[in-house]
Amino acid sequence: MTFNVGDKVKNMSDRLGVILHDTGLVSTVDYGRGQEKTSSKYLTLVKAVNVPRYLRETKLTENLSTFIDYLRTPEANCSLYLEARNPDFEQYIRDKYKSVTGEDLMEDFGFNVAPFTANKQGSEGSVRFNPPAEYSDDVRKLLSPDGTGHINRIDFVWLLVREGFRVTR
Repeated sequence: MTFNVGDKVKNMSDRLGVILHDTGLVSTVDYGRGQEKTSSKYLTLVKAVNVPRYLRETKLTENLSTFIDYLRTPEANCSLYLEARNPDFEQYIRDKYKSVTGEDLMEDFGFNVAPFTANKQGSEGSVRFNPPAEYSDDVRKLLSPDGTGHINRIDFVWLLVREGFRVTR
């Protein structure tokens, strides 16, 4: 079973905790005394958290892991961008970024807040990169309609941030 960040779980010893990260195989859980990694199969969902779309993360799969390894290379020339739909959503995005990275988001350095007048549908995240020779099906599903070096999915940006990438100009 895979869990979302924030889900409340219990382990086989009935210890209650909150999911901090989950790969589908291994979960990082906060039991109130710091982070612990455990096999996801030993956890039971107590209460699912309804995470807003702009704070969700794509689940890490083996194919995505291989693609992320490519994005780390100089050839990929990968850059990340986040945009809050409006000032109401800005603090949530800033807080999540800081909780994952320990760093503050800086406006105009890969982060922007759309004015209310922009009439945006939702907050955005995008990843730009030099395309590899081929894509796995998992990656192809994430690609922007042009099918090249652009993924316009905020949930994928959050996965990359969790994997050590940072928002850049």
